[in-house]
Amino acid sequence: MVRREVLASIPKAVNLYMILSDFTRLPYVYCDDESFDDVAFFFDEKEKADKKSEELLANKQQNSVVELNQEGILRTFTCLVVAGVNAIKYNYQGEDFIVQLDEIIKVSDFSELPPEKRPIENRSLQLTMLYFGQEIRANIGNPNIPELRELEEEMMVNILKARFIVPVREVEVDGETQMHMLMLKINNEGGNVIPIFTDNIEFDKMPGDENVKKTIIDTKNLINFPLPPGCDGYLINPMGVSMPVNTGVLRNLRNMEIVSKDKKEE
Repeated sequence: MVRREVLASIPKAVNLYMILSDFTRLPYVYCDDESFDDVAFFFDEKEKADKKSEELLANKQQNSVVELNQEGILRTFTCLVVAGVNAIKYNYQGEDFIVQLDEIIKVSDFSELPPEKRPIENRSLQLTMLYFGQEIRANIGNPNIPELRELEEEMMVNILKARFIVPVREVEVDGETQMHMLMLKINNEGGNVIPIFTDNIEFDKMPGDENVKKTIIDTKNLINFPLPPGCDGYLINPMGVSMPVNTGVLRNLRNMEIVSKDKKEE
């Protein structure tokens, strides 16, 4: 089949089917064995998507098949780019094709902008969180396998490099206006966490509140922020991958920052 025909079929599709990870509430991602692209799975026929879903379930990867209309397809492609995914594995008329996302949508490059003018995106962090979230939750009874430790180490490095969107609310204290971070209660038995977001797409999933404002804080400041009483740490993208950064993780991040500073001074 001519590749041009495959590419032309995507914008014309009335609907496509995608594999969604139940562990991350985002598209299931996979490093392709041959091209080494980070891909999400798309299909033009539901039967093919269902078959792939069953294969993943057999490997303990809980997932769902989601039908996307034209608007949903474009929105999902955009979300994938922001999440650090560079391609899709598209099963078209029974044959698999690796399609780079920049072949089908415009991918913005903000590298020429000064850091303070770039939109908040943490593509490397998002991608490692997706891989880690899928694997740690599929291997809940065996969390010490080497692949998981490698993913966790890579994720920690990316967390330390990140800048986050942090929701805050104005509060009057002794006649002065202060900005307080929001806190979420995890569940009836759990404690409270401060939600933080890797990008605007994730932030916009939070229920709307006109009194909530955004502030941008990098990890190196967050890890040294004194947590309020009853707060157990942070939760990255609570409506998505929902990755906890508890007090133990914060301590490890502070130690990593100290080591990094020492190396720079040598």
